[in-house]
Amino acid sequence: MKLLNVLALTTSLSVFHAYADNSYQWLRDDSRSEPRVQQYLRDQNAKADRWFEPHNSEIQALVGEWQQTAQHKAPSPALIRSHQQYNDIQWNGDRQLVKLNAQHEVKPLLNLSVRADAFDYYQLAAWMPDTSGEWIALAEDTRGDEQFRITLVHVTDRTERVISTTASTYFAWAPDGKSLYYLSNLNSTTQLQRFELASGESTQLGEWRSAEWLFSLYSASNLRYIVIQQNNENATQQRLLDTQTGRLMPWLRSAEEGVEYYVDVLGDTLYINSNHQGTFQLYRQPLPQAELNWQPFITHKEIGSLSNFYLFDAGIVLVEDQSLAPKIWVLDYQGEVRTQFELQALGQVAWISRNGDAPSNRLRVRAMSMTEPASWHELDVAQLQWQTLSQDSYAGFDSAQYQTHTVWVAQGDIKVPVTLAYRRDKLTPSSSVVLYGYGAYGVTMKPYFMPQIVSLLDRGMIYAIAHVRGGGYQGEAWHQAGAGLNKQNGIDDFLAAARFLTHFDQGTRVIYAIGGSAGGTLVAAALNQQPDVFAGAVLQVPFVDVLASMSDTSQTLTAQQYQEWGNPTLPEQRQVMAAYDPVSNLRAVAYPPTLVNVGWWDNRVPYWEGARYLARLSDLSQGAGPYLLSTDFQAGHASDRRQALEKQAREYAFFLTLDKNRKAGQ
Repeated sequence: MKLLNVLALTTSLSVFHAYADNSYQWLRDDSRSEPRVQQYLRDQNAKADRWFEPHNSEIQALVGEWQQTAQHKAPSPALIRSHQQYNDIQWNGDRQLVKLNAQHEVKPLLNLSVRADAFDYYQLAAWMPDTSGEWIALAEDTRGDEQFRITLVHVTDRTERVISTTASTYFAWAPDGKSLYYLSNLNSTTQLQRFELASGESTQLGEWRSAEWLFSLYSASNLRYIVIQQNNENATQQRLLDTQTGRLMPWLRSAEEGVEYYVDVLGDTLYINSNHQGTFQLYRQPLPQAELNWQPFITHKEIGSLSNFYLFDAGIVLVEDQSLAPKIWVLDYQGEVRTQFELQALGQVAWISRNGDAPSNRLRVRAMSMTEPASWHELDVAQLQWQTLSQDSYAGFDSAQYQTHTVWVAQGDIKVPVTLAYRRDKLTPSSSVVLYGYGAYGVTMKPYFMPQIVSLLDRGMIYAIAHVRGGGYQGEAWHQAGAGLNKQNGIDDFLAAARFLTHFDQGTRVIYAIGGSAGGTLVAAALNQQPDVFAGAVLQVPFVDVLASMSDTSQTLTAQQYQEWGNPTLPEQRQVMAAYDPVSNLRAVAYPPTLVNVGWWDNRVPYWEGARYLARLSDLSQGAGPYLLSTDFQAGHASDRRQALEKQAREYAFFLTLDKNRKAGQ
């Protein structure tokens, strides 16, 4: 799959920064060591804490509700690897990696709660046992800066080997379990390394220096091969590493703008999903690779463009790219259709995840809606039989009390889909709306079931997701219609959704906006352009200094973001960027109350973007506020899972308090 390094903007001191003005530029501290900066941020934290103090009972009530519901979440399906099953579950009160036998009896392998307790911030980004189950590889972030440490843990004697402290989250075991292949990132260079358990040493197999490509790797279905991938937003290039011979093969196809391909290997056959002839179709070619000779695998015209494929011993599973109603096809290796089905039911969202390996013949589907708790389902690809593996359940929750549906909002000559949910008996003509938006990188913000959102619905709020252009809700064309020179389209869509919802169901409603990272760009730009539409806003690690960040060519990943945000060295694109850039367009108007959350160690959207934005907004706004900045000194772009609920409760309490005060004053 395509790697999306969303807003992964690194920083450098010795460059010119194209700030709109110099106000609060001193807040930028790349070293994270300047006392003046830290004191300012701590003072802002104290200001925010004072505002929230009278509302702590609401915050704790929300956290309490969510902690109770968490006890009813069913475990995810086990990882199946070489006929062994492993999982990451709550066991005896702790989060643990475990092994399961055929009777599903649990054998604890590694206590993750104990590991996490050693750090103020802890994220386990990836884990994988070797084929023998003797060692487990972990990729851990212990600061929030996304510099991952790869550790090998022996499951019997708990011996640990730290093999890299500057790695990515991508690694793969050799089939014999004697070596681990991984990618390290140091000084803007990506290196492919092989760690040998016997010698305890790493050997470099490849090195790439490029500002335009992201690198990743994954095991093929035939574990002999590892796929090395480089991609930007609209092109990919892949090659195979043969772990048996140690040979790193040439790129399968030269990079070409607009051409993507994704490969897997089963037996001695290479399978490729590629759009090099227009739409994504499946091809195959025998190995060893001698020359480019991809032969079409599918002859059935009724199968359209593919978004993905999965190889099992019993057949191939294809995902047909119908954005609103994806279809699944199961074929044999002669290309004949064995069965087909819709991936998701009406009103649901569903996706394929946590499949078993090729010999297991196990395809897994996770399904839910905004008012229907998640469930896991499994297809036996050999027998074509389904079973439900698990269903989340929440005490006292009755889905019949809630309503979710999609409305289509007119914006120019297009219709913007907006998914919303509310509690039937709490809906009134004055029920307020929390409107969420993202709208970038072709990412689809799916209408997940979240107990946190249910708490808002139980308090009489409407929760809505605006699937604006720039996201992937209606496919790649929808993404491109809101990317680059078209970025304003997504902002227009968000504003149209907000205006529509003010009178949804013949009501008179106020709108609260929320968005994070690239969604922070969307919401902040909308606030600049029509601040009177919103009664409040929460911006989570927001990308709000777009023009400055994209002008900084010393940032190693800037070039990878040009197609999404624009290239400021090109006059036409710079003009478009300057027109929506949130920091540049702050002005003396009445902005609604705003809460900005940032992470001190954030290397994707550095803390100073949100800090400078909120400081300037506070200076310029003619509104009453409050305007609050909260810096998490123990987090980066993501929050530690142990503090995430508290942070989300503060955000929701911010909206609930504003709404209560607003209605009390009417």
